[in-house]
Amino acid sequence: MLTNLQIFLIGIGFSISLSVIYFFLKTRINRKEIFENTGNLDLDAELKQGSLNLDPDESDPSDQELIIMQLHSIDGSNFDMEQVFDLLANLKFKVADGFFVFYNHSLEEVFRLANKIHPGTLEKNTQTNTLIAAIDLLKSADPISSLELMIKTLSLVSESLEANITDIKSNPLSKQMIEHFRTNASRVLQEKSYSANKLNTL
Repeated sequence: MLTNLQIFLIGIGFSISLSVIYFFLKTRINRKEIFENTGNLDLDAELKQGSLNLDPDESDPSDQELIIMQLHSIDGSNFDMEQVFDLLANLKFKVADGFFVFYNHSLEEVFRLANKIHPGTLEKNTQTNTLIAAIDLLKSADPISSLELMIKTLSLVSESLEANITDIKSNPLSKQMIEHFRTNASRVLQEKSYSANKLNTL
């Protein structure tokens, strides 16, 4: 007959096994969804590149609806740029003007990944422990889908690089903040739909 201690240890072992299986499946599902969104990406095709201005002194807030997240190295050490470049290449990021750009299956820019340290460019010899990801909802044909793709992609990147995802103020990315981002994306989509319908009725 099993003792209480044995039963307790078996329960802990079972819980750990379930957690490992969940983490593995979650990572596999996220990776599958990302590759489904970029599976027909023709690297020789003309990509629809957007433009982002992250400098508050130069950018006009009315021209952009930015959502910005950061990737911080967990231990504070600089990222291994060789690992970063290999990982982003595997996830089908493209290099543009020193930044990494992620495109969807329609060849439209979804978001950009840059160095938080000015001027933001990423090179093989870059030394930084913080990357910054930005999406302009106004320039996205489907802001909601683009935001979700950005979140899933950053989750994979953070797991591979051992980094934490935070908001622009370096606060941990909470469920409330994600819902706030989703609310903004929904609002922008509604405004786009309203503007399109208004033009069609003219």
